Amino acid sequence: MKHPSPYNTLQSYLENSNFRKVMVVCDERILQLHEEFVRIHFADNQHTQFFFFPIPVTESHKEMSMVMQLLDQLLIHHFDKNHLIINLGGGIISDLGGFAAAVYKRGIPFINVPTTLLGMVDAAHGGKNGVNFHHLKNGLGSIYFPQQVFIEPLFLYTLSDQEWLNGFAELLKTALIGDAELWYKLELWVLGESLSQLRSRISAQVIKQVANIKNGLVQQDPQDRGVRQQLNFGHTIGHALESLHLEKETELPHGFAVAAGIYYETELATRKGILAINQKKRVQRVIQRLYDIPQLDQSEQSRLIHFISQDKKNKNGEIHMSLISEIGKGIHGVPVSIAEIESLFRE
Repeated sequence: MKHPSPYNTLQSYLENSNFRKVMVVCDERILQLHEEFVRIHFADNQHTQFFFFPIPVTESHKEMSMVMQLLDQLLIHHFDKNHLIINLGGGIISDLGGFAAAVYKRGIPFINVPTTLLGMVDAAHGGKNGVNFHHLKNGLGSIYFPQQVFIEPLFLYTLSDQEWLNGFAELLKTALIGDAELWYKLELWVLGESLSQLRSRISAQVIKQVANIKNGLVQQDPQDRGVRQQLNFGHTIGHALESLHLEKETELPHGFAVAAGIYYETELATRKGILAINQKKRVQRVIQRLYDIPQLDQSEQSRLIHFISQDKKNKNGEIHMSLISEIGKGIHGVPVSIAEIESLFRE
């Protein structure tokens, strides 16, 4: 697991580290959008040589073929366990680059510098990484922790509204499982303010607060065998929706899939007698204010059930979900039947 850093910024970390070679795995758009940041932080000097591996950030590129190309570059440039990978981008970048770091020579150091809200509040933390496999979301992966995660809020200003909402869904999820007070603030802002006003509310302090909730669960359960699974609220159905779109070769952003997952899994929690109806309605109202909830035809429902049956939380062929018992309190390991899931899409 990562340790507290004596360095407050990425720049001080690099200046005080002894890495002779650094591979920057990056969202290809970052090289144009933040040219000055790249020039200041990643210019070759007498101590360090930088290499770049830019990637188009779509789920279709989050595959083993892309990992193999990255591993080839590490080998060609003679990277070893004393060198560093920097993942500069959103969740796709940290997932793919972290996986490559985990498997190359049985593990080399890496750090994450998230450039999206999704990365800052969720994907860059916790050590989970991986790639899609046969249309299965994150079907291959490992748990391998970054040495550090550096949050640079300047990246938020260039995010489109869609990309910002992609990350905001994970922020909502984390509040729902771990901080009722934060959730009620978010609810007030979502229902009472414009999107531009809402964006201005999500400060570096809020991002740190949300990341700390996740990191607290990770520290209790680093290998994701118990309480950490609460972080998967919204993800059983959310990941299945993403897999469905991968199969259809269409894009569904992760956060939008998670938002739909929260909507449906909140409904499920109420039907199972776990969550009060009035709390379900409050959650669903917030989700519907910002996100479209997909409706599935019979064929799509069948494929969704297929992907849910492949979920990593399942045990001995039985579907298990992470839900909420009340706003601010997550639970995990809840057995769910296929009939219960199917009923969600009939009404």
